[in-house]
Amino acid sequence: MNDPHDEGRFELPNPSQDFFADKIMDNIHNTPLGRLLGIIAALPEIRQEKVEQGRRICRRKDAELDDQLDAAMDRVLEELLHEG
Repeated sequence: MNDPHDEGRFELPNPSQDFFADKIMDNIHNTPLGRLLGIIAALPEIRQEKVEQGRRICRRKDAELDDQLDAAMDRVLEELLHEG
């Protein structure tokens, strides 16, 4: 491999033997980010009509909409936190 006494030869480590990358991948599901990514991966497919409806609603500029969006985001975050 990399002999410190052999100044003319240097080998790059084999990526498949990267200990730290393997450990990260083994433990990714034990981290908050890993759990969040798992939850996101399990979400259902996007319903385009709902996206379009949401876009139309978001184009409105009023205080009631801001309150509704805040409440909706709170519900989504609570649901994500309680599923994990």
